[in-house]
Amino acid sequence: MPDYSDNKYVEKFRQADDKKKGLIILIVFLLLIFLILSGLIMLIPFLMVVVGIPIYMHQMKLKNQMQENFKANELEAILQDAFPGATYDARGDMIDADGCRECNLFPVTKHYCRTEDGLKMRFGNNNDISMDYVEVYTYEIKTDSDGDDYEATLFKGGLFKYTFFKKFRDSIYIIPNETENGKVKHGLFGGDKPLHNPSKYNKKLHKCELDDVEFNEIFSIYSDNDEDVFYILTPQYMNIMKNLYNKYKNDIRFKFSDNYMYVAVSEMDLFDYDLVYAKGLKVDDVKTHEACVEQTKKELNSLVDFAKTLELGDSIFY
Repeated sequence: MPDYSDNKYVEKFRQADDKKKGLIILIVFLLLIFLILSGLIMLIPFLMVVVGIPIYMHQMKLKNQMQENFKANELEAILQDAFPGATYDARGDMIDADGCRECNLFPVTKHYCRTEDGLKMRFGNNNDISMDYVEVYTYEIKTDSDGDDYEATLFKGGLFKYTFFKKFRDSIYIIPNETENGKVKHGLFGGDKPLHNPSKYNKKLHKCELDDVEFNEIFSIYSDNDEDVFYILTPQYMNIMKNLYNKYKNDIRFKFSDNYMYVAVSEMDLFDYDLVYAKGLKVDDVKTHEACVEQTKKELNSLVDFAKTLELGDSIFY
């Protein structure tokens, strides 16, 4: 693990802390005493907001600075150490708006689709699986009751595109059904309505069901050939998908088509950077970096293993 103790953003923050935190605490303490003695105790929540907002904004600014430094100067080396040959692209050019639309796992408006934080790597038997990853934000412009325009999110999260040496037998979509308070909503026939209906954009698709009642409750399955669904969705693979569904808080979507597999995970930020604090509310830069690195490796390993599992069943390929 590199030594991050000389990170200029962390050091700048610490120097500011040493000079200002004591003064801030003293001022807040005196104001609290004044409010209590003056009978203005009801203003204490207001005081907490006034003090808290600048502190929060400062922390977010620090987080952004540290994350930019991490991505620009350290991330690719860390990825290549864990996954030799991996490359990182801040712009996310690996999959553009047309590529997002092609995957058909979420609605995409051409002019309102952004990608960033791209990753490209290879793995598998004989290094024969390639994986492209981008973070996607796609939205539409709506107008509120006051006549003001705003961005209405259609999808925000991570999109993985796996390329295999062989082709899948058919196009198959697995889309999670709607949930409420973390639980699948029930209609007359199990899970109630998918989050995104790919058959609206491809009229050849129709909904099909499997013998696994739990899987049918969680996911809606679309294909133009029911028989081919059984080649991919074996009991083993359905269990893996259900585990991923629970891990990613109910919103993970799959598509198998040609020699590609797409996986879209809502709200995923693969290179998220959550600050870790030591005593005295000071940022622990070493633990922050370690946490970010380990989380990135953990997420990638789980989705690499997921794709490798497909290689064990040659019957699902042509």
